[in-house]
Formats: sequence, structure tokens, C-alpha cells
Amino acid sequence: MSGRQQAVVATRDALAEAGVDWKDIQFAAGGSASGGFADTLVNELGLTGTAFINVSNGCATGASALMVAASMIEAEQADLCVAIGFDKHEPGAFNADPESVGLGAWYGRPA
Repeated sequence: MSGRQQAVVATRDALAEAGVDWKDIQFAAGGSASGGFADTLVNELGLTGTAFINVSNGCATGASALMVAASMIEAEQADLCVAIGFDKHEPGAFNADPESVGLGAWYGRPA
């Protein structure tokens, strides 16, 4: 199962546990470093017109999605939001390319 498929299953499970449906969600924020744009999850969750913002913040992407969703509630722009962060990597160390995120090639190398 891909990371994207796992995100759909996890989102559906979380909504069921909360006693709500995807159609009840007024705003969503999410992100994935390697699984593609999170807003494409609506293809499986349902095309309800829910506003969905993609976020990216390295290992803090899920936390950033949560902060954005909470801010929408605090700003009284939505009553029911969801935050989704997901990835799936091959076993072993991450194979990151530091230059792809603006860091020097030296970043992460042993001293």
C-alpha cells in the first residue's frame, strides 16, 4: 500500500472515530514530502468542494498542517477541519538531496 493510500485509510478511520463524514469537513490542510500533493486525496475521499491547502515543512509538515487547520478554527473561518501529513519511505536512512531544499551538498555528511 502506498503512503497516499495509507493516508486515505487513516483519514477515513479518523473521521469515523470522530463520528463525521468527509462531506462535513469545511477545510483541510496536508502535506507529504514523497507521497505527492495531499490535496489529491480528495479523489478518493470525495469531491465535495472542501478547501484543501498543501503545506510543506520537512519533518514538521504534519504539525504545520495541524497549525493551519487550527488557525482556520481560531479565525472562525471553519468549524470542522482536518490535518493530514503522510509519507512512506524505503527501509533504512532517508535518501534526501539537501540541495533540492536549498542546503549545501555538505549538509548531513559525517564530519
